[in-house]
Amino acid sequence: MIILDTSGLLAAIDASQRHHRAAADALRRSPGPFLLSPFVLAELDYLLHSEAALRTIAENYVGLPLDFGARD
Repeated sequence: MIILDTSGLLAAIDASQRHHRAAADALRRSPGPFLLSPFVLAELDYLLHSEAALRTIAENYVGLPLDFGARD
């Protein structure tokens, strides 16, 4: 049984993450089963869909400035 955590899943999903290849390969090679907490799922959802989180990831982990522009 593999217990999934937010940082590992984010790295596996997001190709801009430093450890993307290793995390994605580890998930592909593992036969499972996988255990995913609803709290990890909620945190991952926030990180993947929140403007603030995307900006933080882009600026702090990738090193790119991120501007979403004016919003109505």
